[in-house]
Amino acid sequence: MPVEELKKGVLPQVLMIVAAALLFVLTFYFLVSINTKIKEGQNIGVDTSNKSTISVSKTGTVYVKPDLAVVIITATTEAKTASDAINQNRDKASAVISYLKSQGVADKYIKTVNYDVSPKYDYIMDQTQSYPIRQNKIIGYTATESLEIKIKELEKIGDITTGAVTAGANDVSSLSFTVENTDIVKMQARAQAIADAKIDAQNIANGLGIKLGKIVGFTESGYNPIYYGYDTKASAMGGSLESVQTGENKIDVTVNIIYEIK
Repeated sequence: MPVEELKKGVLPQVLMIVAAALLFVLTFYFLVSINTKIKEGQNIGVDTSNKSTISVSKTGTVYVKPDLAVVIITATTEAKTASDAINQNRDKASAVISYLKSQGVADKYIKTVNYDVSPKYDYIMDQTQSYPIRQNKIIGYTATESLEIKIKELEKIGDITTGAVTAGANDVSSLSFTVENTDIVKMQARAQAIADAKIDAQNIANGLGIKLGKIVGFTESGYNPIYYGYDTKASAMGGSLESVQTGENKIDVTVNIIYEIK
């Protein structure tokens, strides 16, 4: 077949067939690509994988020497009338507060935690039951104000509480020792708990023959400060506090860390 006839007859037909086939392939690829994108879009934000994880929990413990004493100082007054009881007890409490401030106890360390005015009733003995029975007759009133005091100079606890009784307080009780800035101690306990949890997780992974992946979860159950308190009392009748030992306080922080398994 002559070349001219080939150009005019067979060659154009072949080129058209090739072009049509190429167009079909491109169209098919485009449609498949669009369909794949639609399916991907439907799964956005949906976690379809089931991840294997390891969870470890550890508690960090820090023992710290207290730097603050907490004590309750109470003034109580009995009088025939409620107003007399209130006024007289107010004077007592004011004298105690003035004394505390003169000893360097700051305003922020003095807080009223209880205030009460109650009637006093007459009682008679029940001869048949051998116990007192309250009568409806009011014979007076009792006013009570309790102050929570924080003392930074621990060596002055005895002197300050004795002086408070001398100034007018009737009772000194519930002595305990605490740490003023617990956040720093809490951070130390947390760091210890995290370090121990990481070691524990690695030991578990080594024992199982697996590798740890990234951390996918973390929780902290809070901290539990244990403050050791004392029932030592000083009162207008009982004298001053004896020398006390502050000891150490225990602060715990528990953490839970979840690792993904590679």
